[in-house]
Amino acid sequence: MDQLVRSYLHRNGNYRSNAVLHSAYVMQADSTAATTWLLDVSQAAADPTVVLQDIVNAKWIPQANRGPIYQRIPGSEAGVVGENRGLEQENAKSDLWTGKCAGWSSWLSQSNTIRLLT
Repeated sequence: MDQLVRSYLHRNGNYRSNAVLHSAYVMQADSTAATTWLLDVSQAAADPTVVLQDIVNAKWIPQANRGPIYQRIPGSEAGVVGENRGLEQENAKSDLWTGKCAGWSSWLSQSNTIRLLT
C-alpha cells in the first residue's frame, strides 16, 4: 500500500490525493503512527506542502494529531522562501507568515476547545 500511495503522489501530486490518503489512513490502527506515515508519504509529491494543506483540516484526522502536520507545512514553505529572490521572496515570506499564523491559530483554538470539553 505504501508504495502505491507514494507512486500516486509522485505522479499526480495533490489531484484527488485526499481520497487516496484517507483510505490508507483509516486502514491503520494507530492514528498517531498513521499521521507520522502521512508526513512521510507526502514527501513523494512534487509539492508536499500542497498535499499537507489539503489534508490538515480533514475530518478524518483527529484534532490531537494535526499539530505535527501544521508544523510541517511552514517548514516546507520555508524552503520556498530561500529559493526565491526579490519580490517573489517577499511574497513567499508573507505567505509563510500568514499560513503559520492561521494554521497555529486554528489548531490552538481547536485544542483549547477540546481541553475545555474534557
